[in-house]
Amino acid sequence: MLVEVKPLEELRKSFSKLKPKFQSAFAFARSEGFLFHVFDERRIRTTKLENLNFLNRYKRFPFDQYDTEELELLLSRVEVLGQCTIDNLVTSLYKSDKMKLQTLAQVWHLISVSTLACDLSLPLNWQTEVWINEYE
Repeated sequence: MLVEVKPLEELRKSFSKLKPKFQSAFAFARSEGFLFHVFDERRIRTTKLENLNFLNRYKRFPFDQYDTEELELLLSRVEVLGQCTIDNLVTSLYKSDKMKLQTLAQVWHLISVSTLACDLSLPLNWQTEVWINEYE
């Protein structure tokens, strides 16, 4: 699939000018065995994109180099609980708010590196359900 993404306003203002280009792209895509679609920014600016951008900052932090015991404890608890909310997971491990917040950052990291999984099409929060990503 080939996709052209244009701002909605540009599509509205310049569609007659863009139409021949889109027709050429459609013909080319078809000749190569692809589909061609035109999307506006609403199609790509989604909750999933916001979540991926949010998680990206946690991906780069090397928790696994510093807190291996904490990560192992966290993962073993997810294995015991199965699919669970972040709140239930963190609360089952710690009572202090400071430790809960530190653990939350570790959960974000584990999601960002695909060790834990969740539905990224939903907003990330304490009620997000997580589970071990078996396809890692």
